[in-house]
Amino acid sequence: MNRTKAIARPPVKPQKKVEAGETIKEETLKEGPRKTGGGGTELLPGQRAVTDMFGPTVASIGGGRYGMLFKDEVSGFRLGAVLNQKGALKDPMKKMVIELRARSGNDLQTLKCDCEGSYISADFKTVLGEMLIHPLKSGPNDHQQNGLAENEVRVVRKD
Repeated sequence: MNRTKAIARPPVKPQKKVEAGETIKEETLKEGPRKTGGGGTELLPGQRAVTDMFGPTVASIGGGRYGMLFKDEVSGFRLGAVLNQKGALKDPMKKMVIELRARSGNDLQTLKCDCEGSYISADFKTVLGEMLIHPLKSGPNDHQQNGLAENEVRVVRKD
């Protein structure tokens, strides 16, 4: 019987104790444009990302029970953060946007997310406004519209 096995991304393995609100980095950015945005413009790594939250899960060493994932659509670069509460995403979100900018050399222009409470909060809107990021929201209770982020959550929770 001939079987092929899909090669999965390695699980996130922090080198030290992970505190709530701390960012976990995985992979490196790949070079070059890969996607086309609206109007036929080429997207560069770091310009469009997706995000989603999950939890509650088993508490981390630092006590966080929720997770937030952030993935660059062009390069596949993934960041994650451990949160104590679902609403505590302001500081981790800023850190992830800054990390993505530092690694890609490009400003994040668009962030796709679902209509979960944390992503429609005043704190989240403030962060996006301060960093000049345009939000793309999927319809309420329609997880398929944010499919890339939902798949990332499945991958990370499985590992």
